[in-house]
Amino acid sequence: MTAVERSAFEVMVVGSGTIANVAALVCARSFSTVWVSRPESPNSGVESVPAALLTALLEFGIHPVELGVHALHTTRRVAWQSPVASVRAARAAAHVDRGRLSAALAARAAREPRLVRLPARESKVDWWHGQWRAGDLRARLLLDATGRRALEKGALVEPPKRWLGTVFSGKRGRADPSLWLTALPEGYAYRLGSDERISVGLVSFDAAPRTFDELQERLLRAGVSWLLDQIESDLGERQVRLASVAWPATAARPGLLRLGDAALARDALASQGLSLGISDAFHAARVVRSGQRSPLDARQLEAKQRHLGTLSELVDSSCHAASEPLAAYGSWLDSMTTALHAAGSRASSVSNHGESHGE
Repeated sequence: MTAVERSAFEVMVVGSGTIANVAALVCARSFSTVWVSRPESPNSGVESVPAALLTALLEFGIHPVELGVHALHTTRRVAWQSPVASVRAARAAAHVDRGRLSAALAARAAREPRLVRLPARESKVDWWHGQWRAGDLRARLLLDATGRRALEKGALVEPPKRWLGTVFSGKRGRADPSLWLTALPEGYAYRLGSDERISVGLVSFDAAPRTFDELQERLLRAGVSWLLDQIESDLGERQVRLASVAWPATAARPGLLRLGDAALARDALASQGLSLGISDAFHAARVVRSGQRSPLDARQLEAKQRHLGTLSELVDSSCHAASEPLAAYGSWLDSMTTALHAAGSRASSVSNHGESHGE
C-alpha cells in the first residue's frame, strides 16, 4: 500500500451497489475519498426511474443509450382498484437495465484518479478514536451505502410479516416493455422491460417461487395470466430479496450518514428506491461540504413520511385490501405514519425552540 493510500481521508464510502458507486464518484470530485467495497454479482433486473435521473447520470458522462434507454414510458397497464386491467397515463419514466447501469458507473469509478478503492474483504470498518478506520485508512465521515445489510446492524422498524420479492429476468423479445401491475390477495405482481430485457416479479407474504414455471402457475391460478402476454422465452435469471419497508430503530452516530436502503429500505410497491438513493448520495456530498447534517436528516424523515403515506394509500385502495395479509399490513402502515408525523412535529418544535433562543 502506498503512502498516499495510508493517509487520512475526508470521506469513506462503504457499499458495493449503485448508490455507493455514485456517492464515491460525487465525493471524489471535491474531497479525498476512499471507497470500501466488495465484488458483487450484477443485478440483471430492470428498474423504472424518473426521467430526471437520466440528467443526473449525464454528470458522469453516462448517456441514456448506454443504459439501453431509447424512449420514455408515459403509460402503464394496471389492475389495482379493480381486477380488470386498464391502461393509464403515468409520469415519464425510463426503464433502465440495472446491469448496464452498474457497469457504466464502475467504469467511471475505475477512471477516477482521486478515488482510492479498497476491497472490503481486506479490512473491517470500525469506529476508532473519533474516526472511521478500515485497515490503515482513516476518515472523519463515513457514508453507509450497504443497503439492507447496513453497516451498523441493529434493531429495525419493520412490519410483523415481511414482503418477499421474487424477480425473474431474461430477453424481452417482442413483449411490451411498459410497466404492468396487478393486485393479488397476498400482495402484487408486475412486469417491466428495457430495450433488451424484461423482468416479471411477484411480491407476497408467501413462499418465493423457485422457477419461472412455478411463477407462471401462480399467476394463472390468480386469474392474471395477461401479465404474461407476449413473453416468449423462459426467464431463467432469478433474484429473491426482501421487499417490505424497514429502517433503523436508532439514530446514526456522529460521523455516519446512511444512504439509500441503509437509511430507509423502501417497499417496492411505492419505491423509486434507486433514484432516491442516488439523490441521497448527492445530498451527502453537500453535508460533507457544509458540515451540517440536519438538512439531510430532515429530508430523509420527510421521505420516510411520504413513502409510508403513499404505501398506506396503495394498500388501502387494492381490490384485495380486505384480505388478511393486506389488512394487517395496512394497519401497521397507518400506525407508523402517525408515529412518524408525531416525531417530525417534535423535531420541528425542538428546532424552532433552539432558534428562538439563539442556539
